[in-house]
Amino acid sequence: MANEALVVRREELAEALGRALRKAGSIGALAQLLEMDATILRRILTEDKQSPNYVGLFRADEMLQRAGEEGALHAGRVHILPNPHWTKQHWRKRMRESGVTRPREVLS
Repeated sequence: MANEALVVRREELAEALGRALRKAGSIGALAQLLEMDATILRRILTEDKQSPNYVGLFRADEMLQRAGEEGALHAGRVHILPNPHWTKQHWRKRMRESGVTRPREVLS
């Protein structure tokens, strides 16, 4: 996550993946569907000291698509945020380097 300019809140992502989890029946089955390690998925879905507060947008989008929940980002159930671990200057520079001329539009 530290290398991504845009992130989502772990809690919102976990909530959006809840339906897919119920459908899959277990974290292990959902992890197979999402093609990811069950331990990492468990940390995202459950809140504990090792849970990240944020998940990189690329990974979150990939997870939501594989779970059939790709609309969560566009419907506003999962909000896209600037990486809170970066300074504002670093974030703006990264956005410019990525070709984003109006960063606020990315976050809308």
